Amino acid sequence: GLQTGTERRTKPPGEVELVSVKELQEQQEKNLYFQPLTGDAFDRLKKDIEENGMHDALIVTEENADNVRTVLSGHNRLNVARALGKETVPVRVLRFPRPEYETRFMIRDNLLRRQLNPEQVKALIVKLYGPELEKDGRGGDRGNQHTGGKVAKVHGELLAKRISKDIGITEGTAKR
Repeated sequence: GLQTGTERRTKPPGEVELVSVKELQEQQEKNLYFQPLTGDAFDRLKKDIEENGMHDALIVTEENADNVRTVLSGHNRLNVARALGKETVPVRVLRFPRPEYETRFMIRDNLLRRQLNPEQVKALIVKLYGPELEKDGRGGDRGNQHTGGKVAKVHGELLAKRISKDIGITEGTAKR
């Protein structure tokens, strides 16, 4: 079941808890990559949550020193909950070894949930895999007179395969 109050502080990460919306903040980089729902799309989500409740828990970080958790997945659901005057929302706490892993999780999760155009997908892939893309022949190792760029090509193929697996797109899309 859902836990509240001090009882939830002992819950292991990954289990669903009820948390006050006042204890939640949006991830600061989110707006660099994703636009919040507005207009009809926001109204449809609001109506659905009002009529059917919130089916999916928000994904949040552990509490910081100010007892605030950062939302990594579910920003639109949080905004709807606030608009509906909800005091608590279901959350699932995930632990990450470093802050950049939080951003990577947020981007990957949204890549899988949203309808994005090819330019948006490309920008997010560059954000997630930028240093590795530089090595694969798109500005990195193009080989020498002996390898003729074969090392870069093999690395690029493996990277495209990994990107495809990680975020659920075709290898052809990943290569572009």
